[in-house]
Amino acid sequence: MENEVEKTTNDFVHALRLQIAEATAKARELSLVIGRGDGGREVSLTITKLQEAKMWLGKVLEVNGEPVISDEPCKNGCTAENGMACSDCPKK
Repeated sequence: MENEVEKTTNDFVHALRLQIAEATAKARELSLVIGRGDGGREVSLTITKLQEAKMWLGKVLEVNGEPVISDEPCKNGCTAENGMACSDCPKK
């Protein structure tokens, strides 16, 4: 039963981390649009806090013994979303 709960928790955490990555990308786009004025500092803080949230959720996975998969593409373009992992990729 405990393993099932951990699996469900880990699946939820992985999904939430991907949603945070998407929100971070959108916040970066907003940052490019508004630049340094009109709330630029606040958007920068938002990006930082989203990155921190993703990091802390990664710690949850580590505590549960689950590998933390990066959603950032490696130099060969593989990502968690497309399920690819190359020989140089730390996600394999």
